[in-house]
Amino acid sequence: MKRSFQIWQEVRVPAGAETVLSEQLLENYAKCTGAFIVPVSANTNLSQVSLFLKIAQQEILPKGTNAMLLTFNGNVELKNVVYDFSADGIPARSSEMDLTLTNKGTSDVLLDFYLVLEN
Repeated sequence: MKRSFQIWQEVRVPAGAETVLSEQLLENYAKCTGAFIVPVSANTNLSQVSLFLKIAQQEILPKGTNAMLLTFNGNVELKNVVYDFSADGIPARSSEMDLTLTNKGTSDVLLDFYLVLEN
């Protein structure tokens, strides 16, 4: 099984605002099977950040999902952080991905957002 990541690097979510990403997934992978977040710096606090994720018109993570649930910071194994939706059969091939990140905190945050793609 071929596996890769599609990465959005250094996504800025301003304090008290939201950031919206709309992108097409890579066409050479059949399925999107997971998602996770990596803070750009170790002192980034994502506790006030929530997200909403939709792929191929299917809601994956509902509005208000706490970003901390998907955050990899090196303290636990990556496999325990990746939100695994492999059983849902979400197509990747050029599917539209919509991600909304909302920051209710008082400081901007900078993060990398990863999707796991597989054949």
